[in-house]
Amino acid sequence: MAIELNIKGKQVTGKFNFGAFYKANKLLSNEQNNDGAVNLFYGIVTGDLMMLPSAITILAPTNAKLTDEQLGDAVDALTAAHEGDLDAVFDAIKEELQDSGFFVKAVKNQIKSMEMIQEALMAKEDTTEVQKKAFEEMLSTLQENV
Repeated sequence: MAIELNIKGKQVTGKFNFGAFYKANKLLSNEQNNDGAVNLFYGIVTGDLMMLPSAITILAPTNAKLTDEQLGDAVDALTAAHEGDLDAVFDAIKEELQDSGFFVKAVKNQIKSMEMIQEALMAKEDTTEVQKKAFEEMLSTLQENV
């Protein structure tokens, strides 16, 4: 399967293949981690609206060089293709991510790493309850959606 996008007035088919995985890590990773693919996955499964332009940027051809306006138009077109149902848009992208071995492998590796540090993090005295809750919620969300 793939996601049909309207980029600069042209229909483009986007797939979460290795190229998309590479772009996600390049564009969305935190400074010291190579976790952009996981960040995209988590943002999509939690319904983060700002991940829609990121997903489109990642799926668009590298030479597309989209402006903010063009990204907005592409998000609008994708939403219109799903009859304005944002949940359907997120579900479609989530399905594609879940079908991608590259993204699933990255998420599984992240889950494994988080599980390894969970006990130590929860035992640290300087870890706040909010940090603990956020960590547990992220881990649980990833586990439930991979």
